[in-house]
Amino acid sequence: MECAGGELPRAQAVRSTKVWGRIALVAVGGNLVLDAMKDLIGKQRQLLGSFTFSEVEMKACANFIATRGIEVDRLFTDTWRLDQAAQAYAHFDQQAGGKGVFLF
Repeated sequence: MECAGGELPRAQAVRSTKVWGRIALVAVGGNLVLDAMKDLIGKQRQLLGSFTFSEVEMKACANFIATRGIEVDRLFTDTWRLDQAAQAYAHFDQQAGGKGVFLF
């Protein structure tokens, strides 16, 4: 699953999916430029685009992370407090950073 929404991360996510694997692009905006034969058909990859994903899939994702001991905190490049929301969203709107998270 790729949910950053940027053109380069989307293409990288598709290209790093295993042969016969499935990838879900969950985000809005940007383009996706692929070589259909090299990146999809030749690798027998399945590509699904979605604006969001279901509660069932969210639980499956959380289970995947938990059972494999994935260090999710390492994915975040920016952290914000709730009182910094306006500043954070101005930063997100530039679409120039990585992944951000609000700390409660």
